[in-house]
Amino acid sequence: MTLTPENVSFFDQLQVSLFESGAKDLNAEILDSYSFRVQKKLEGVDFEFSRIHLGNRYPGATQVADDRTSVGFLYKGEEHSVWGEIVYLDKNPTYGNSRVYDLGASFRVASFGKAVLEYNKVEDGEEHFIVGYELPEWAKNLVVAPEVRYVTLPDGSKDTRVGLRVAQKFS
Repeated sequence: MTLTPENVSFFDQLQVSLFESGAKDLNAEILDSYSFRVQKKLEGVDFEFSRIHLGNRYPGATQVADDRTSVGFLYKGEEHSVWGEIVYLDKNPTYGNSRVYDLGASFRVASFGKAVLEYNKVEDGEEHFIVGYELPEWAKNLVVAPEVRYVTLPDGSKDTRVGLRVAQKFS
């Protein structure tokens, strides 16, 4: 279900989903998971609030319910973008009760594409500093971006990871 500004004047968009969390059982009697997302644009900045609850009422469930709540923003200008997000994890199977932080920026470099800088950290977990470069579009709406991640692991050791991000935009 998606509500638009015509339906709800305060939000630009509201999305709600109900779903089962048991794998491959197609048992619609146990809709024990949900998610929702609220988006609003104010003064050229997109704000988003979302929540997901992954239930555990299906037969054979071995873990507790997993809840995630996030608050984020995105400013997209002609020459640069800035974004940030905080995700609150509650009873997460991997990270327990913790927070995840993400902050980034991109800016046009002459006419040769965009430089991207991003920082993200899982509380008591990995910390990443990412340097990337979005190449000029090779095809309509296709983004190719090599990146280097400088990672600090929870034990304090360091790692460097090189990757390639490819994204197809559909709008």
